[in-house]
Amino acid sequence: MHIVNIGTDKTLVGGPKLGDALARHASYGRFVDQLDVIVYTNKNEGLKKFVISDNVIGHPTNSLAKIFFIFDAVKIFQKINQEKKVDVAVCQDPFVMGLAGVLLKFKYKIKLQVNFHGDFWQNKNWLKEN
Repeated sequence: MHIVNIGTDKTLVGGPKLGDALARHASYGRFVDQLDVIVYTNKNEGLKKFVISDNVIGHPTNSLAKIFFIFDAVKIFQKINQEKKVDVAVCQDPFVMGLAGVLLKFKYKIKLQVNFHGDFWQNKNWLKEN
């Protein structure tokens, strides 16, 4: 099975390390044929494709602005899917990541899983953000 994960954890593309993300994703790779992770990054960060293990690779979008993320993610997905057909997209949240996943689902006829970790609506800190 070939999975593409879409999210924001820059650890997976060589950014600052947060928790056990690298070890956890390398471990996930033991259960699938290929795991590619598309991560929203800003072009100014200069992050590059990042090999996590033999079959787990992180792909930064290096977007000019967050509004371009969806288009950049689709472009990266197209390249990944050309090399090896993707079976399912897994999105970190039902917002921008989820929208990218919905576009991929309909365009490429793949399965889609959208995650929702936590309760944003009851988190006062999250609600203060723009």
